[in-house]
Amino acid sequence: MAKTVRRTLERLFEEAGRRRIGLPSGWYSRVADCAFLYNEDVEHWADRVDETLTLLRALEDDRIVGAEVRGIRALPRNDGVFRSVVKRGFVEAATLLLFALERQRRRRGKLPRSVEARYGEALGILRGGVALREGDLDRR
Repeated sequence: MAKTVRRTLERLFEEAGRRRIGLPSGWYSRVADCAFLYNEDVEHWADRVDETLTLLRALEDDRIVGAEVRGIRALPRNDGVFRSVVKRGFVEAATLLLFALERQRRRRGKLPRSVEARYGEALGILRGGVALREGDLDRR
């Protein structure tokens, strides 16, 4: 079933007590330990890349309009660069995707070209970012 980004964001922000929605936009769910990134408000379908990344593609032409990045707490937190980025309180979409890709490489070794290409496609398209603080990364 197709969803629109605006309906999804409205539901998520309503739960979080926020009202304004602008695109591109992002949201981190501590409960699900995932970040949602959205560029456009169109009906979309989910294109799962691997256990970490799902691309959201427009129904009309399959272009990327958003993404879900799972396992944020498992990102390489011992990396000084990642700690520095999170201290700012906001993580850009491209940075989040690069750290997710790096984690996958560490876990699985060499990734199939098709997987790397889809991460690369998302890196070139997704904008915005997610409010994310060090406390969000505490394992529960």
